[in-house]
Amino acid sequence: MPKTILPCELGNLNWPEIESLAFQTFISDYRISSSNRTVSRGYLDGLESLIEKAGPASTVSQSCKIISLANLGKKAASPMLLQKAETLYFDLLPSFRWTISNEGKST
Repeated sequence: MPKTILPCELGNLNWPEIESLAFQTFISDYRISSSNRTVSRGYLDGLESLIEKAGPASTVSQSCKIISLANLGKKAASPMLLQKAETLYFDLLPSFRWTISNEGKST
């Protein structure tokens, strides 16, 4: 990871750039494109278009951001990235609780 992306001071972080890098790293590491789409769609193939359609404020987008930051934070041994992922996770928990409590009402 380029040092310019992760400065030492928390206030100077370029979070949109970091989040983008984290997501691209996650996709690069875990997406598997199928060589034969009649047999398999692959693994996480289409995730980028799903997130684009759902929008940046969607639960799926926020979940991917959390996973991506945690993944990159662990690889880079960056407490700042791990802390950001944890904060976003706790911010998203009420949404999960609401979704679970309304499971029978959704289609």
